[in-house]
Amino acid sequence: MSHFSEDSVLGIVGAGAFGREVLPIAVNTLAKDLGAPVAARVVFVDSAPTVDVLNGHRVVTEDEFFDLPCDTRYFSVAIADSRARQRLAESFMTRGAVPFTLLSEQSLVLEDSELGDGGIFCPFVSVTSRSRIGRFFHANMYSYVAHDCTIGDYVTLAPRVSINGNVIIEDHVYIGTGAAIRQGTPGKPLRIGRGAFIGMGALVGEDVPAGATVVGAMSRALPNAESEAPTAPQTDSANTSSDKSRARATIERVFASLLEDDGLDVPPLRDDLVLLSSGLDSLGFAVLVTQLNDELGYDPFTLTEEAVYPRTLGEFVAIYERFEDPQ
Repeated sequence: MSHFSEDSVLGIVGAGAFGREVLPIAVNTLAKDLGAPVAARVVFVDSAPTVDVLNGHRVVTEDEFFDLPCDTRYFSVAIADSRARQRLAESFMTRGAVPFTLLSEQSLVLEDSELGDGGIFCPFVSVTSRSRIGRFFHANMYSYVAHDCTIGDYVTLAPRVSINGNVIIEDHVYIGTGAAIRQGTPGKPLRIGRGAFIGMGALVGEDVPAGATVVGAMSRALPNAESEAPTAPQTDSANTSSDKSRARATIERVFASLLEDDGLDVPPLRDDLVLLSSGLDSLGFAVLVTQLNDELGYDPFTLTEEAVYPRTLGEFVAIYERFEDPQ
């Protein structure tokens, strides 16, 4: 951890819900190190503040943060979106600020593990032996990384994520609440590719391609070890209301409803819509699959004998259409 003095200042970048959760970790850690209150030395940094004070701490703009008098200017980015996190981290470092790792007193890091700069380790997070954690990592409450894992930069673990031993997770991966990643082996670690999105409660039992979206209990449908995981079939992107399948029509309706409920714009629901760019988060995908199971009467991710990782809306629809009961 960086050395924080009475003349230093720490900016928590992001005054949203996660920033407020992170604040006590920062205050308690620094107060223990200094043996004195540090409230005046910890501020929120927000691009467009709507309040002057939040949870007893000042809220400042980025320019105001860099005008604060101090000997060393530290920062921690408490923003879930990994691309925004990278952009902000690079901007702050370019301006001379120093990444600060926030490690809760209730978290546990065992011997021979390495932590990259700027990580946030919430209460009851565990990192066990001989694991390497990349820069600006987020691990929310009760998540763990077991032995001999390698985690890339800007990776996010929601609460209660279980990453078992010998797993490689590349940069910008998001893993949703309650997801579990099966253990690999020293000679064949399980790998999750760059930018993959693992949905809430997913069970991952094999490699996940870069940019893929995983929802449901995928580990119930593992291919043979010697075989290669097939991709979902493609569908024709030109679908009129008259030739839409029941599955497609239901998916589009529920998809749009979930986005509208979150106050988000509904993009054109074409087959080439990338799921990661659709606006739905981990919880949203979990709710989508649950509602589709209620309305359609089946969950294809627990029925398929193949492991499928839809990247686009068209691939997602095709998986459902494969198991649709013809009328």
